[in-house]
Amino acid sequence: MTATPVDEPRRGRAGGPGGGGPAAPPVDDRRLDALRAMCDPPADKLAERLRRGHEGIDEREVVRLVLRALVDGPPDDDGPLKEWMCDGPPLPPWADAARIARGQAFFADWALPISALLYCASLPSAYAAADGVQVLALTSDLATKDLTRRIAETGQMVIDVMDVGHPASGTLAPGGQGYLTVRGVRLLHAVVRQAILTSPDVSHTCDESVARRWCPEWGQPVNQEDLLGTLLTFTVSVFHGLDRLGVPYDPAAAGDYLHAWCVVGALLGIDGSLLPLDRDGAEALAETIARRHHRSSDAGRRLMDALLADMEHAMPRGLRGVPRTLVRQVVTPSVVESLDLPPAAWWGRGLDLLRRLGPLAGRVPGVRRAMQAPSELVGRSMMRYFVDRSMLGLQAPFRLDAAAAAQLSLATSARRRQRRHRRIQARARHAHAHTAGGAR
Repeated sequence: MTATPVDEPRRGRAGGPGGGGPAAPPVDDRRLDALRAMCDPPADKLAERLRRGHEGIDEREVVRLVLRALVDGPPDDDGPLKEWMCDGPPLPPWADAARIARGQAFFADWALPISALLYCASLPSAYAAADGVQVLALTSDLATKDLTRRIAETGQMVIDVMDVGHPASGTLAPGGQGYLTVRGVRLLHAVVRQAILTSPDVSHTCDESVARRWCPEWGQPVNQEDLLGTLLTFTVSVFHGLDRLGVPYDPAAAGDYLHAWCVVGALLGIDGSLLPLDRDGAEALAETIARRHHRSSDAGRRLMDALLADMEHAMPRGLRGVPRTLVRQVVTPSVVESLDLPPAAWWGRGLDLLRRLGPLAGRVPGVRRAMQAPSELVGRSMMRYFVDRSMLGLQAPFRLDAAAAAQLSLATSARRRQRRHRRIQARARHAHAHTAGGAR
């Protein structure tokens, strides 16, 4: 495994907040090429240790071991897994607690639109990166073969790090729920990386006829550029989506939201010389990474199809066209083209017209409400979908207490939950029948 020193987030950024050394090299194509060969030595070392401690099971079980720790919390014994999650390093010196809290408050102010943009902008933008998306597809094959679970886990991480329902609880400080979740996700990346590189079930070839493969031209699995690109989908893609929805957010608060995610990025093992980012730098870097990687891939289209299917299942009756319409409204043309997105619903033209009218239309309360209504519907419906599936035992538990549910406007009842479940089952049966009919 190729690896260069990406240390634990103990140091400040060179030449930036918390640092005093020489300026970091520019993040241009040459450096991004180098980042594709960089992994995460601290996490990789533990992943190898876990594998050595479980010689009797295959790599899928090691992945599931970390997934269980993400759901249930660290094990009770004082082993390496508990040490990793509970006794990790402090936040980087440049991390500003006040800015983190303001960034989390920014999420709270726009929780439903941002939640919708997670599924309608952030994930599609990640799926459009043809090299990086390969590891997401293989991760599902190496764990539970359940793409829905991976989507729910992403939502859970956002809930945990954004401290939904519990302002100023210090969730990203060592021992906080957000900290534990991010440390677990970082270790999961390393375990999946090792599984892809060492599993006999994964062929190391660029031959497209091989179903389960890793092409060396894609770089290292979960490499530094892909981690950085993912961080930008959770921030820059969200900002662009809010702009397209006419959300009148405070730019300074958006900068604090970016700062909070940079802290998360440091905990995820992103090279400290790349962080923290300001908004101008983040947007320029996002454009560069999109230019380098946005193109069509079977893996990207497969994951996007699964995501759209989940979102459609979550919608109330008569509104299944909302997710695909919203996705087309908030992503860039390169994402639309790369993922071969289905057409928008007929009423999407009206939303597109309102968006093109610009800030002037957004100042009219009724118009602004119309522009934002689809995102609020998708955000609320997706969170309900994961909570319902969790309570019905159809997926791993989804942590969302009463305070968080109230903040997301998710009040519900057992009767409504059962009704939604019956609707989802009926849609699944219809989709299966349609697929089977097409196969004949």
